[in-house]
Amino acid sequence: DTAKPNIQKTARNIVNYDEQFQNYYDTLVDTVKKKDKAGLKEGIGDLIGTIHTNSNEVTEIIKMLEAFKTKLYTNTVDFKNNVGGPDGQGGLTAILAGKQALVPQLQAEIENLRSTQKAHFDNVLA
Repeated sequence: DTAKPNIQKTARNIVNYDEQFQNYYDTLVDTVKKKDKAGLKEGIGDLIGTIHTNSNEVTEIIKMLEAFKTKLYTNTVDFKNNVGGPDGQGGLTAILAGKQALVPQLQAEIENLRSTQKAHFDNVLA
């Protein structure tokens, strides 16, 4: 639920970072020209802080995507095992089709019960 907005925010930050970096660069160049050591130190500190924040956001997105990949793989394996059975042994496919399928057996049982029910109703109504 939170992945999409976080990914979108990080993507926007990546796109906007070029402009942001250029602003930092221009400010730092002006500060160097003015020989303002305190301003330079502050500007570099701000730049490092921004890089650190962006790096942490990207790292979190990567972790989120890796967790999603793991869940997706697990769900795919579980689905395969449910449909085809583990190592192709049984599973939903065997229930729905095949020589020992349960669906045709259940259908025959339902038809048998319907005919029994109809016979009872015919006897009661006759």
